[in-house]
Amino acid sequence: MRLNADEWDKAYRSGEDYTPVTDDKLDKILGYLPENGGNIAVDLGSGTGHLARELQSRGFSVTGLDLSYDAVKRARNQSDPMDIHYEVADFETDFSPKFGPADLVTAKLVYAFIQDRQRFLRNVKNLLKANGRFALVNPLKSNVPEHKKHIALETEQIVRELEDDLEMVDYYVDDGDEYFICRNFDDKT
Repeated sequence: MRLNADEWDKAYRSGEDYTPVTDDKLDKILGYLPENGGNIAVDLGSGTGHLARELQSRGFSVTGLDLSYDAVKRARNQSDPMDIHYEVADFETDFSPKFGPADLVTAKLVYAFIQDRQRFLRNVKNLLKANGRFALVNPLKSNVPEHKKHIALETEQIVRELEDDLEMVDYYVDDGDEYFICRNFDDKT
């Protein structure tokens, strides 16, 4: 189910915000980065910037991308403009050359809303440095109320889609969310 920018803007204008990634959950994600990894991160679906600010506070140079102008505006108002670059972007266009190469790409609770997921994952792959990591967070479908099933996908479907372009490093469930940690296995430089 794809929502357009106007629908997301309406949600953010109404005061909507989404659960931030906790310190321990972010620590676990960052633990998958290679020891000699760099510090460039791109947060896809950054919303009001919770995760982008956390990554920046841990030494990352961060770009936060979101489809919603209102979310990006709120994120910019809550961040030092010299520290984090926020931009309105549609994930179904080829954004990778402009924002990469990145050591870490995150996408929290956005995957089910992407219509052309194959194109999205190719863009993520092109955005990542060789051996870079992609952390995809998705609500565990069995924990989602029936009236919200559209915000989650089946685990097996996500794994199949991810493995077309990336290598799975780990999968785990934490607090009702699924974490898919992948790496870019390309030899590109």
